[in-house]
Amino acid sequence: MDSLDILETSFSLARLNTHQREAFRVISAELASKFARYTYKECKGTPAASSALPDLFELAQCSDFSLSEWISRIVEVYQWLGLKDLTASFDDVIQYVSCACHGSDESNVEGILWYLENFGFERAKTLSSHR
Repeated sequence: MDSLDILETSFSLARLNTHQREAFRVISAELASKFARYTYKECKGTPAASSALPDLFELAQCSDFSLSEWISRIVEVYQWLGLKDLTASFDDVIQYVSCACHGSDESNVEGILWYLENFGFERAKTLSSHR
């Protein structure tokens, strides 16, 4: 399976143009698998799934970070949330990563975990209250 096949388990690829498809195709299968696993429940078969990847592609295009770096940061946020017994919506995770990316640049790269540990995640909910 290539990255697009993996991503299709969580997201609709219908709105991706050829350029966007190729950008997502070059993401490692391992990273795509982690990303799909964390987003599956919220995105599979929902309206959000049709615009999530094109929107993410556009955010990456307008930043100093590659699409793979964006996805890596998103995965790190989901992993951190899991360790803290927290959850957040995909949109909230994207917004958090966007703020952290805008707060950093290539010369001053603070990892997403630095932001999480120093600022927390205000919109996160405890898993027990989310169930």
